[in-house]
Amino acid sequence: MGDERIERFDVESAALGSVPCVAVLPPHADTAGLPLCLALHGGGSDREGIVRFAPVFEEMWANGRLAPMVIASASTGPLSWYAGPWEEFVATEFPDVLAARYGSRTDRGGMVMTGISMGGYGTLKIGLRRPDHFCALAAMEAAIDPGVRPSDRGPRNTFYRFEEVDQALWGHPVDEAAWQRDNPANIAIANADAIRSSGLEIYLECGDQDSLNLHDGAEFMHRVLWDHDIRHEFHLVRWADHVGPSFGVRMAEVMQFLSNALDGGLSAPSTIDPTPDEQAWMNWLARGATGDTPPAVDLGSERGPALLRMQFAPGAARAEAEDPTWQRAYGVMPPS
Repeated sequence: MGDERIERFDVESAALGSVPCVAVLPPHADTAGLPLCLALHGGGSDREGIVRFAPVFEEMWANGRLAPMVIASASTGPLSWYAGPWEEFVATEFPDVLAARYGSRTDRGGMVMTGISMGGYGTLKIGLRRPDHFCALAAMEAAIDPGVRPSDRGPRNTFYRFEEVDQALWGHPVDEAAWQRDNPANIAIANADAIRSSGLEIYLECGDQDSLNLHDGAEFMHRVLWDHDIRHEFHLVRWADHVGPSFGVRMAEVMQFLSNALDGGLSAPSTIDPTPDEQAWMNWLARGATGDTPPAVDLGSERGPALLRMQFAPGAARAEAEDPTWQRAYGVMPPS
């Protein structure tokens, strides 16, 4: 990608002073009216963290897998944890600056957010607190804890933290109420009704060989969202570490999810009128797949989900009448 589509600039913030920022822009596109993707960098990084993925974005734009959008990042400090004024800067001030500069969208349907590690934590903390601000969130290997209390954390999940930074954030000893206000799992639980009703799309991912053991927090967050019936996508990426060569593929998957969310998702029609061949297949299956086998039906087509739902509709109706959990998106799991 040519440097003319990567623009570095400073934002003068009343609360924070001069903030170095960067925008990666789609080639040959007028940015007015484009969706906005906020990209939050990880610990020890800065605005340049997103620039190294510019070739990934360029390839996706070229093959049509990524919707044209403004992708922007700000240097918030190597260990800001998107705390205090940084949270408000990301949530409101930065999008307004980008809208003035590029004409990018600031409405809920046109804004998405992603982040890596510390940035994944920031993405969840900021986005789950404001589900009416964003269309979708995608947290990569988020630096989140597997618990809802500070005491839930052990050395396995805190060895990489800097004690003096945590003390600045939550006190010494830790102020439990302050810690819980910033903990993404607690935010999701407290805000579950608003998140569900907002339609916010959520993507979690982490490598199963994450050297900081952040897959523990990702799995816990997945379970919190599941138990509170909040729809989401979760990837435990086999063989992937906290850094390394898996990042390009993983970033492409994250951006594909965000692009799909902006486009309304990948849902197929829920009702259709069966063709004669489809009805013959449904009748055959209703007989227990006995008798002459009808022509095959392509369940992998856009019509497949509706056919399958129609086929099992009588049984589903009986289950709905008998099972109080039927109205949930996700089932209630027994204890493991």
